[in-house]
Amino acid sequence: MLADVENIGKAGNITINVRDRMVVEGEGISAFANSTDIFPSQVTATVGSTGVGEGGEINISTGTLLVNDRAFITTSNFGIGKAGNINITADSVCATNEGTISSRTVAEAIGDGGNIKIIADSLSLTNGSDIVTSTFYTGKAGEITINLSDSLTIYSTGDVRNVSEDNQSSEWKKGEPIIEPQGVYKLASGELILSRECR
Repeated sequence: MLADVENIGKAGNITINVRDRMVVEGEGISAFANSTDIFPSQVTATVGSTGVGEGGEINISTGTLLVNDRAFITTSNFGIGKAGNINITADSVCATNEGTISSRTVAEAIGDGGNIKIIADSLSLTNGSDIVTSTFYTGKAGEITINLSDSLTIYSTGDVRNVSEDNQSSEWKKGEPIIEPQGVYKLASGELILSRECR
């Protein structure tokens, strides 16, 4: 699923409301016109390499969200503009087997990354999955805000991370935005989580 701006303007928003379970997994043919390339399954809002403008937002409301097997939900800026925000409201969010939720400004692009906000009862990141905002050229990475009423599970190289300009580190508390590129965060339960800088 793709919302894209390749010229001048603003990409449309993607809004998904699923009562029970939403699954993004596996692979298929790219959403780009005339492409026969195989890509991981995705929900994507993009400012293309020739685009000037704002990327669209991705808004998801569901009971359970599963991002699995290298699939991803992402907003990206490849041109000049700002990547859109990602807002997820769910009972349970699970990313596994390198599933990714991200907002990024790639190399040579100009502009800020979008914010990621997750409101859920529980969040699980496993087997190399991650939630990340990043910028690799000019602009700043967006913030990651996670509000959980129950549990956070991260293991087997899954991580929550953010690439920030000032590289500051501090203790993280449930519900606060994660704005550090690296550091150890202590949850209310006493569990320690290592966040790594994206390079």
